[in-house]
Amino acid sequence: MTAIELLDLVGKYAGMFVTTALGAGAGAYLGSYLKKKGENLATHEDIDKLLEQVSAVTTTTKQIEAKISNEMWQRERKSDLQLKVIDSVNRLTSEFIQSVMADLQYRPTLEWYSAFSAADATVRALFDKETYVAYKNLETRIGPGLKSAGGIDYAVHEFIEARDAAIKAMYSQVIG
Repeated sequence: MTAIELLDLVGKYAGMFVTTALGAGAGAYLGSYLKKKGENLATHEDIDKLLEQVSAVTTTTKQIEAKISNEMWQRERKSDLQLKVIDSVNRLTSEFIQSVMADLQYRPTLEWYSAFSAADATVRALFDKETYVAYKNLETRIGPGLKSAGGIDYAVHEFIEARDAAIKAMYSQVIG
C-alpha cells in the first residue's frame, strides 16, 4: 500500500470516526434533552392534575361548610323560636293560675285565649307530636272554675302539673 492510499484510508477512517463521534455526541445530547423534556412535561401534567384535584376538594369543602353553616343557622333560629313560645306559654299559664287563685270563677279574656291559641299553633309547628300532646293536655285543663273531683286546690295542682310537663317536654326538645 502506498503512502497516498494509506493517507486516504486513514482519512476515511478518521472521517468515519469523527462522524460517528459527532453523531454519538449529538444523539446522546438529543436523547438526554428529550428525556429531560419528557420528564418536565410529565411533571407539569401531574401538577395540573393535582391542582384540579385540590380545586375540586376546596370547592367541595366550601359547599359542605356552607351547608353546615346554613343548617346551624336554621337550628339556632328554630331554638330561638321554641324558647320564645316556651316563654309565652309559661307567662300565659302563670297569668291563668294567678287569676284563678284570685277568683275561682275566672274566665280568661278573648285576648288571653287568642294568645294561647297562637301559642298552640306555634307549639304544633315547632315541636314534635309528643310535646304537642303534652301541651294539649294542659290546654284541656283551662276553663272556668277548674272543676275537678278533688276540689279547686286539686284542680289547680293538676293544671300546674300539666303545665310543668308541657314546659319540660318543650325545653327537652330545645336543650336536649
